[in-house]
Amino acid sequence: MPFTFSIDKAAGVIREVWTGRVDLAQLEESCRLEWSHPDYDRQFKLMSDFRASEADISADDVLRFASWFSGEDPPPKHAIVIARESGLALGGVFAMICDTVTHEHSQATRLFFSISTAERWLQEGDPFKEVAA
Repeated sequence: MPFTFSIDKAAGVIREVWTGRVDLAQLEESCRLEWSHPDYDRQFKLMSDFRASEADISADDVLRFASWFSGEDPPPKHAIVIARESGLALGGVFAMICDTVTHEHSQATRLFFSISTAERWLQEGDPFKEVAA
């Protein structure tokens, strides 16, 4: 599988790196691997780095995966890092579907072109909870 991940318990972040062609089955398997890891915590934020990958996935697959992913154990924040505009369409659809399904985490999934910008966003406080407090 063109996927590796690490869990940074201190930062509360799971970092995925994807390379090569990525399909629906691989996306689902990556979730199962992370969820079964002994260091996994459902409160950890997620960064998915797709800059070195190519999507082998249809719009229907994106819809199916985003609905499944959001219904299982969605992270409180999910930064998706892409390298080029071609990834923006499917990534944007994924982000929109995830945020629509989870309701409570409005705009919890965002697209980035830079790892450092994505990291900063993941470490920011939750503006929705800060306003409510």
